[in-house]
Amino acid sequence: MNLEPKSARAGGQDLIGKPFLTFEITVKALTLVLRRRLHPENEVESQNQPASVAPRLPAWDNSPSLGPTSPSHKSAPVTKSLEVFQFFSALETPGQERASAFFRQASSHLRALEEQLKGVSATSANDVRQEILGDLYLAIHSIACEAERARLTFILRLICALEGLLKKLHEDPVRATAASLATAASAMALLCELCDNAIEADLSAAPIRILVVDDDPIALRAITGALQLAFGRPEKAGNGEDALELTAEHAFDVIFLDIHMPGMSGLETCSKIHETVPNRHTPIVFVSGHYDQEIQDEIIRCDGSGSVSKPVLSIEITVLALTLVMRSRLLQSASCKQ
Repeated sequence: MNLEPKSARAGGQDLIGKPFLTFEITVKALTLVLRRRLHPENEVESQNQPASVAPRLPAWDNSPSLGPTSPSHKSAPVTKSLEVFQFFSALETPGQERASAFFRQASSHLRALEEQLKGVSATSANDVRQEILGDLYLAIHSIACEAERARLTFILRLICALEGLLKKLHEDPVRATAASLATAASAMALLCELCDNAIEADLSAAPIRILVVDDDPIALRAITGALQLAFGRPEKAGNGEDALELTAEHAFDVIFLDIHMPGMSGLETCSKIHETVPNRHTPIVFVSGHYDQEIQDEIIRCDGSGSVSKPVLSIEITVLALTLVMRSRLLQSASCKQ
């Protein structure tokens, strides 16, 4: 039964079906709040309309221009958010047509945001970094709203996670380390790839299995807790030897591995895991409290897929895991079709 006409006549702004996604509720609430605050005049107009008429969206000019943020543009975050809203307001098409329109157009905006993200690494001034990150956060939120309206469930999952990471980094620019910015960049690159090829990655085809290896019980609890919220309970190992036993028997989608452990180091464990048949190509993310160039070179040599700094940021763990899982599933799907 179609409830949308009834909800509109009753004065409702939108409709969410049960069962709903947590991300869907968050995105919907943020969308309505942001639109109302950016255009309060529409609220007055809607109050003067009959209950059977749904309030109109503002008429925006479809002319986005997402370039690098200038430190002197103090209103940039709101301006950039509006530009994305202006662009996506033209995509008022239903169902599959809206998804196709999203794929066609979102890629160019995401690539522009990629260039803005590079600006964070290019400056050490916290106020400038905070401004760029705020701009990125609002723009990604706008794109998330449209992905939700196009019912792109799995892409929405990654976009919302990236939105959460950018929000955290905006609130505390000191946490915008090279590792966290690389995580955001890799998620952005995957989103561009998905939109370029109109791919809605399906993570429900098989259970997602993640392994966390760390001898520090506090770090182990922090990482597993972050992952459990998004993927369910991951498997755990307290040292390299136990990790090798697990990886010899089971295939994992992603492995988070501490570098500094007593006995077998994380670097040695990584090399041995990639010698096992089930996890020959499994992405491995290194976790450590301190990095130097020598360690970074070692990570590259043993075919590591990324790094996370301690103390870990929960949303960063989620974004990195989602990015690696989705990319791994895409590669598996492509190899099966060949």
